[in-house]
Amino acid sequence: MQRNIWHGVVFIVFVVVACFTVYFLTSWEHPGVKRGTGDTGNVPVAQEGELTGPARDAIPKGGQEQDGLTEILKEEEQNEEEPIPIAENKDIPIAPPPGTAGAPLFRSDLWRTGVYQERGVTGEPSVQWTFQAGDMLYASPVVSGEMVYVGSNDHNFYALSKEDGELSWFFQAESFIRSTAAVHGGVVYFGSHDGYLYALDSGTGEELWRFQAGSGIESSPLVADGTVYFGSFDGRVYALECTTGEELWRFTTGEMVGSSPALAYDTVYVGSYDGHLYALEKSSGELLWKYKTGNSIYATPAVYEGSVYFGSLDGSFYAVDAVDGSGQWSFKTAGAIVWSSAVVEAGMVYFGAYDGNLYALDSKTGTQKWRFWSGKRSIYASAAYAEGTLYFGGLNGSFYAVEALTGKKRWELKTDAPIYTSAAVAQGVVYFGNDSGILYAVAGKAEHQ
Repeated sequence: MQRNIWHGVVFIVFVVVACFTVYFLTSWEHPGVKRGTGDTGNVPVAQEGELTGPARDAIPKGGQEQDGLTEILKEEEQNEEEPIPIAENKDIPIAPPPGTAGAPLFRSDLWRTGVYQERGVTGEPSVQWTFQAGDMLYASPVVSGEMVYVGSNDHNFYALSKEDGELSWFFQAESFIRSTAAVHGGVVYFGSHDGYLYALDSGTGEELWRFQAGSGIESSPLVADGTVYFGSFDGRVYALECTTGEELWRFTTGEMVGSSPALAYDTVYVGSYDGHLYALEKSSGELLWKYKTGNSIYATPAVYEGSVYFGSLDGSFYAVDAVDGSGQWSFKTAGAIVWSSAVVEAGMVYFGAYDGNLYALDSKTGTQKWRFWSGKRSIYASAAYAEGTLYFGGLNGSFYAVEALTGKKRWELKTDAPIYTSAAVAQGVVYFGNDSGILYAVAGKAEHQ
């Protein structure tokens, strides 16, 4: 009898412990991950090799799962949230300043629109040359004059001939380099996870100066009006005098800053892991406004026609007023976080997400026009736009050229490893790197021959 009672007590204790364990595991949040708000907070994220939950619903309907499909949505399948139309503001410029488009920096111009005023790849693609770095390429290449510049996880920063990929010089930092360079006035600027922002002579690789932040730098610098702007994992945004590296101002956010600053309307726009997009006065760093999302912001904001466009790890993409920070519209992906930065061009905005989709939205309303599904692997890289074509890579190792108007695939080039870098476009050649440390230069077959 006593043995039966003892067994019953043990069973009850076991059930209580099991229930508590289940509750703990389902409600616990990793300290490095914040849950978003609304419907996207608990949505599964597409993992390598499969889509789960709502992310799987992003697969184009009406057939088997196939890579490289484009779906043009019917009106009833559009984003359910009613967008707030963007009011026209006649007092502000609608495009980046003349001469800045296609500049040698991340996302091509000061407004970070990702638009290259360059000739893209004509016809079928052909690899013109490759360069093998010592480790993965996470930083994106930039093209300036006759050189291509790119940093690597092997701690080296490389300067290569645009013509044939031959190494001109390299510079060794103290840690891996994931910050895309900016070239301005004969100087190349980039950050490293060693906490330094470096300034090198673009022709020789000679170090001119370095500035030490409080932690690693993945943010890609922007140079304008004698000032270098960038963020750091120490949670700060910095402004330095570009010829000496002297600090002009700093602004502290609530978390790490991996986002790269955009500059428009005398304002610096940058995201933070604290979930806010910040607008700072460019000469003083004074906070003008901030806009809160449901999770971290790693993507670089793009500015166009008085609006700021950016994605968040809460699974949504946002448009806010560039002057006062008021929300204009938001778009929910199929449950996937948004790492990539946007392309904004001709009334459209394009971005990739971790559900494997490249989305195309109306920039004024947030209405989805089409989406291109690259397969069961995510899109981390930011697309580049040139002559009506979007160029981007996926974590499936494929690099795509897609028609911006329709979402139709023009061509696909398969590589041997995931692609994290964004493409640079110059004179009919597209440059990008992959996780194997290979930098590719891709041109049209006719031109290559």
